[in-house]
Amino acid sequence: MERMTLNTPVIALRGLTVFPDLTMSFDVEREISIYALDNAMDADRMIFLVTQREVGVERPEEKDLYTIGTTARVLQIVHVQNGGSRVMVEGISRARLKRLWQREPFLQAQVEL
Repeated sequence: MERMTLNTPVIALRGLTVFPDLTMSFDVEREISIYALDNAMDADRMIFLVTQREVGVERPEEKDLYTIGTTARVLQIVHVQNGGSRVMVEGISRARLKRLWQREPFLQAQVEL
């Protein structure tokens, strides 16, 4: 079976892991994550969710992220008063981070399903 690669927005999760076939909600407060969500909503609602190695890193780079994460479909976004958002996602499949090729205004990566 040929492996499929795609370019997708990334949310670096702090202290949280999303798995395939799991529906989950979490809060998003960082500006780069909110921009990534907006970009996903403007396209196909797909996003790559990957856990950060250290929770305290505010501007994660490729070395700060685990290599295995989950592609997910954004089901719902609710904007909350503090400027953040509560997001509901459905995990689709495991994916490997091949290359983080954009850091501003949001994280974007090439991932292999």
